[in-house]
Amino acid sequence: MPLKRTPPPSPLTTPIAPTFSSAEYSANTLTTKEISSMHHSDSAPDLTTLRTTVSERKKRKHPGGDDSITSLIKDMFTNFSKEQETRFYNLQSTIVDLKEQNYELKRSVEHMSNKYDDLLTIIANLEKEKKEDKRHMALMEDRLETMERKMRASGIEVRNIPKSTGETKDFLFNIIKKTGKAVNISIEDSELKDIYRLNSKDSSNNSSKKF
Repeated sequence: MPLKRTPPPSPLTTPIAPTFSSAEYSANTLTTKEISSMHHSDSAPDLTTLRTTVSERKKRKHPGGDDSITSLIKDMFTNFSKEQETRFYNLQSTIVDLKEQNYELKRSVEHMSNKYDDLLTIIANLEKEKKEDKRHMALMEDRLETMERKMRASGIEVRNIPKSTGETKDFLFNIIKKTGKAVNISIEDSELKDIYRLNSKDSSNNSSKKF
């Protein structure tokens, strides 16, 4: 059994075309010349000749908004500049202090170096004087030894002479003269240069004579 389908019944009411006022219609419609220029153009259509149908919405500017932002930015830059100037001043002061400390340290090192050089000079002079003193002492020892040898060559030592209180050189001279007479030797006063008693640890009675 064949099915018969019929289209839905069309509405009885016809669509109502939008109504425009004469001013709106003239603003939103294109002229025949403008449409023909769009279809018959060799290149891209000149859109500048078209009348725009979209109205731009102008934003309302807030009063004082730009001024407050500009003032804030200026304040930020001012504060940043002040901070940089403060840091630069502190850095410059630190550099000046370091230069002064470096100069004082340099002076101290130079002073210590000069003192060290002076000490080296003094030590060198002392060593030189020490060598001279040693040489002089050796010379004096040689002279003393020579004198002792000469004294021994021209002197005699007499032992076991009784010691008496209040001895003088004249007393010792008389003892030597008497001793010479005892051995048949004549001794004159002019032949004796010096006479003295030797001090010994064992308290022996010794006397030395130098002719």
